[in-house]
Amino acid sequence: MFLGFHLLIVREETLSPMKALLKLVSVVALLVALSTLPASAQHGDQAQAEDLQKQLQDLKRQYEATTHAMEQRIAALESQIQKQKQATEKAQQGTRNRERPQL
Repeated sequence: MFLGFHLLIVREETLSPMKALLKLVSVVALLVALSTLPASAQHGDQAQAEDLQKQLQDLKRQYEATTHAMEQRIAALESQIQKQKQATEKAQQGTRNRERPQL
């Protein structure tokens, strides 16, 4: 029954970073909800419960790694945008200086 959760995780390269993060959070929330169901509703034995715990821990690790990677990417893009803005401003200042007549 729980083997299907592996199919929910789509390769991250095919999704935008925010969609990938949302998908991971959804899967983690679903697994947490399932792990809190009464034992009679789980229809499983101790091995299945342990397997769920392992899957949950794996997803939490993957979530942390993905979050860290996206934070790194966001920081790099913000830095790149800032450098582009500075270069554009510098180029515009140079253009304004050349357009002013010399007195």
